Amino acid sequence: SPSPVPANPGRRMAAAAATAGEGEVDLRAIVTDVGAGQLREPLRYCIAVDGSELSLRTFHAAAMLCCRGDHVTVLHIADPGKTYLPYDMRPSSIREQYDVECVGRFPKSNYSIVVKNKRLGESTRTAVLDAVNNGTFDVFCVGMVGRKGPKDSPTVLGSTADYSMRGAHCTSVVVKGRGADFPKSGPFVVACDGSRKSLFCIRQVLTMANDDDEIRVVHVSQRDQEGLRPQFRATAVKEAAEAVAAGDKRFSFEFIEHGTDTTIADTLAEYAAEAGALYVAMGADGVAAFAAGKYVGLGSVSDRLVKVARCSAIVTQDSERLMGSP
Repeated sequence: SPSPVPANPGRRMAAAAATAGEGEVDLRAIVTDVGAGQLREPLRYCIAVDGSELSLRTFHAAAMLCCRGDHVTVLHIADPGKTYLPYDMRPSSIREQYDVECVGRFPKSNYSIVVKNKRLGESTRTAVLDAVNNGTFDVFCVGMVGRKGPKDSPTVLGSTADYSMRGAHCTSVVVKGRGADFPKSGPFVVACDGSRKSLFCIRQVLTMANDDDEIRVVHVSQRDQEGLRPQFRATAVKEAAEAVAAGDKRFSFEFIEHGTDTTIADTLAEYAAEAGALYVAMGADGVAAFAAGKYVGLGSVSDRLVKVARCSAIVTQDSERLMGSP
């Protein structure tokens, strides 16, 4: 899994930017802080499945992200009280189905199938989150909705996806769409605002993406650049993103304008749709939380972008929450 980061890294990064000078950003400190340029280590994936078609699609999406050496845990939360479920949604059937799916894709030592019974009175979403956070996972994959299917509005997440994305200590992949097969081509669109979380997001996507994938990092430019702290100005964001990418051939950077009649999240979602993106990726919080020196599970821009994007979403977390950062 990615190397752990030091405690209170956001403050350290802000301090590094300040000491570099009013109009400068210490790129070396940023690159070191987010762990860029390190050799790729195997990732540990956890995939939540429930017998639905979307959970199978989620498994296929995760399998496409996996590289040699990565480990996959297929997780199913069972309710012993639901003896009336159809055969294909019973724990034994789900275990058998995903054993077959895994055998053709991963070495036996690189996957496991875990069926965990809920405790009396425990919700599925709580059981899933506990299993994820008590494990040693780098990436958690979950369908946008569960067995009950799509909500009345396509922008409403299922409770398990929503709860897990906010509370997971690792990166979350929220898979959308219909049908069991996940698309095989399309760019990763990564939103970057200059915050530590968004720069770590670039690093994480570079780690997760395959060698032939396209990674487009985009920054929504604010008109009032002078009103921003130096590290959040457009030119500094571009320099920091390029430093984290460290010459990776899959990386490109683009500025997009923020219209006056739309939100930043909607601007990013529209860009991702026009690009035919497989994923839109973002840090779990951005400039507002970073500038305030506090930690929040999911910022307002990230929250809306996950919901309104037509494609699947990647929301990155790292180990700083566990190490006492704000």
